Amino acid sequence: MTTNAAIEELWICPPLAPARFGQLDKPMVNFHWEQNDYSSHGTAETVIRSTIAFKVGEDGCISAYMPTEIRFRDRESCEDQWRWLPVASFFALHGGWTMVPKGRSPPTYPRLAV
Repeated sequence: MTTNAAIEELWICPPLAPARFGQLDKPMVNFHWEQNDYSSHGTAETVIRSTIAFKVGEDGCISAYMPTEIRFRDRESCEDQWRWLPVASFFALHGGWTMVPKGRSPPTYPRLAV
């Protein structure tokens, strides 16, 4: 038996963000936030880790790689001063559904295929 589902609402998180920030052509590498170490010997500082990033070759082919460092600024192409590497905001699409169990979640392919 097929269950009919309908999308009641769609929203984007975060609801507002800048389109792009940065002055150079080379973008910043991907990273994600990790849990801060609040233990007695921990630093309690913000922790970020590299995650898979992508390069676009001169021929237009895309290749994945794991960055060895995370830099927010660069001066390779600007010898006289540091410039910000461009970053783009991440948006997550979510939806509310009229099916059992009724809920709110990202609109994944299996959910949309119902």
